[in-house]
Amino acid sequence: MSRFALFAEQVKNNYRYAVSVSHVTDFWTVHVCRRIAAVLVVSVSNFPITPNYISWLGFSSGMGGSYLLYLGKFQLAAFLFFLSAILDCADGQLALLKNSISVGGLYLDLTLDAVRDLITFTVFMVIFLDTRFQWLAIIVLFLVSLTLIFDWAHRTVTQTAKPTRPGTPQTFRGKYGIQFWTVPIRNFVIFVSLLLSKPQWVIFYSILIGGYLTIKKGVVILAIARKQDNP
Repeated sequence: MSRFALFAEQVKNNYRYAVSVSHVTDFWTVHVCRRIAAVLVVSVSNFPITPNYISWLGFSSGMGGSYLLYLGKFQLAAFLFFLSAILDCADGQLALLKNSISVGGLYLDLTLDAVRDLITFTVFMVIFLDTRFQWLAIIVLFLVSLTLIFDWAHRTVTQTAKPTRPGTPQTFRGKYGIQFWTVPIRNFVIFVSLLLSKPQWVIFYSILIGGYLTIKKGVVILAIARKQDNP
């Protein structure tokens, strides 16, 4: 087997394994970001690079994207947000490849995702101040904050950082990758909107889709809590 064929086989195996054990099933993550991340991970697997280092690098890329967003350089910001999404997939894939998965690493990844999300949407709010979208942008920041709180509450109730899905029944959204209000999908909407220089699309999407699904998350958490209180 040639060196290239061996490399391609390693990339394919790494990608397939990462997808098989992940609870994230949206099309953007599985078929775009994870595929690119698999190539990156195999390329650097022999270097002394830890998954946490990749997590921090992805976070830094997202912060760079937020800064460029603030400056109004939308296409460059879109590129850095895209890179951040790829690196967010790469850290977990590298941990699987090196068999170095840790609870600390899982929580670091979740925390950095949440902080990056909050900072990004804070910047969206800032750039829309004194415009006709000002109050909508403020509401969107509140919705993102609330949905992140609900996500953490759900994980606390179920006592797991990142639940895996093998062997569990999937919903229609889970099976076909249609999950409309998650960190990866928000990243996708941001990437496309900024690439087209239409940052207001992020606001419209977050109000219409995010508003409904945030409320739904809250209702689900209350139902789970009541069920555990009254088994």
